[in-house]
Amino acid sequence: TCLLNAPSNLIFTATQIVDQRTEVHKTLNYILHNDLVILFLDDYHALYLRS
Repeated sequence: TCLLNAPSNLIFTATQIVDQRTEVHKTLNYILHNDLVILFLDDYHALYLRS
């Protein structure tokens, strides 16, 4: 029974890990995108003040 249960448990944990990773990836992408926009605006503002 242990041998039969192992694969399904591994598959289950693997899918859980993948789900968590995609959620983290989405969050990171969101944060990075926002940071890039803020950085861009900061640079633009600095250039605007210089001119």
